[in-house]
Amino acid sequence: MKKTHEIELLCYEVDVTVNEKPRWGYQHPEAPKYVGIAPDLGSFDAQFFKVHRKLGVAMDVLSRKLLEHAYQAIYDAGISSVELRGKKVGVFIGSAISDCEKVCFYVPATINALGIAGCSRSMFANRISYWLDARGPSINIDAACSSSVVALERACDYMKRGICEAAIVGGANLCFHPHVSVHYKSFQESAPSYTMVKKWARLFQQGRESCEDDPRPGRPVTVLTEENVQKIERLVLADRRIKLWQIAEELQIS
Repeated sequence: MKKTHEIELLCYEVDVTVNEKPRWGYQHPEAPKYVGIAPDLGSFDAQFFKVHRKLGVAMDVLSRKLLEHAYQAIYDAGISSVELRGKKVGVFIGSAISDCEKVCFYVPATINALGIAGCSRSMFANRISYWLDARGPSINIDAACSSSVVALERACDYMKRGICEAAIVGGANLCFHPHVSVHYKSFQESAPSYTMVKKWARLFQQGRESCEDDPRPGRPVTVLTEENVQKIERLVLADRRIKLWQIAEELQIS
């Protein structure tokens, strides 16, 4: 695939998942068949980011990528990183899970004196602040799936209160093993449908700001129409193993 900027991938909703042999060689019936493979995870300019070469090797991949994307964000904003030195620039990073952290801490073959400094998630924001010589707050936030949006909210609050004059906000997550996906599979039908998630995303793209539920009408809207019943019957007869989320996606209901 032609190398495209990440922002373009998001704006044009490009599907970059591929059905290739996964790097982990893990066999499980619930393991994902399609994966999104992030390129160039092994390359890192340690000297540019003021990181010792040995620490650069031991660093969590998320920390390396956050440094690179922080630089990219500053560059895209038309600002030189030198201009931020000594200023009250805050760094707020949302990150909940790190596979590298587990490897550095608990796999005997990888244990060394640099594991804590290189793979601790508390260092994700701190390392960016150190590289920039920024004097604002430097916070890593773990709020599960909402880590990034909480980091953004915290950054806005700190700037409104004058604690920092500018902020770098980011989020990071990489899955190197399918265990995480297998665990999420246990939510099954209790998780929001794909259709509902797409609807939320579309509403916020159109300018919605509130996360509160809309007022409900006196009588709930139902999808139990004769047309839908017939469609569901045809789907079930065609595939007895069809799942509820697949029916909901096919009928555009949730």
